[in-house]
Amino acid sequence: MEKFNLAETLRLKAGITYEAAKDVLERTNWDLMEAMIILEREGAIKNGPATEKTHSKTSAPEAAQDRRKEERDEKKMEYIKKGETLLKRLVNWVTKMVKLGNVNQVVMRKHEKKILEIPVTAAVILMIVFNAFFWFAFIVSLLMGYTYRIVTEKDRKKDQEDIEEAARAAEQINQHHRVNSFGEAL
Repeated sequence: MEKFNLAETLRLKAGITYEAAKDVLERTNWDLMEAMIILEREGAIKNGPATEKTHSKTSAPEAAQDRRKEERDEKKMEYIKKGETLLKRLVNWVTKMVKLGNVNQVVMRKHEKKILEIPVTAAVILMIVFNAFFWFAFIVSLLMGYTYRIVTEKDRKKDQEDIEEAARAAEQINQHHRVNSFGEAL
């Protein structure tokens, strides 16, 4: 789409066809300024830049109409560029949120006993699909004493480090108090 935008800009500025714009842009490795210079040297620019398309045979109203059309075309290209950028940003944000939602978990507990653990993305989808039922079940479960917690990747890493530290401490205690079957220290 970026190459199309460059070709469209060159076409509008130089008053040339898409094919001519594509050819000169390919020769200049898609450098717009270099393409304009080459077109000027070759004399391929028709009547200067498209915004200055007034010649003696054209009446003033026709020239004004041409300028308005070209301004509309330029504004249209700006909207297309902005829309494309906005769409890319939106897609990137949604992708990032889905990945984040898949990494983090919603944990449902009752009396510190884990009942359910699902990705945040799945919880959001359930909330959207089963909206009224979801909220009803959520409120009833809170009234019944269930608790909810979002566990992030950072929380899981910390928990894993705590478990590994506890295992090392237990192993040190076992080494310190190791005895044989006669009750003698080893």
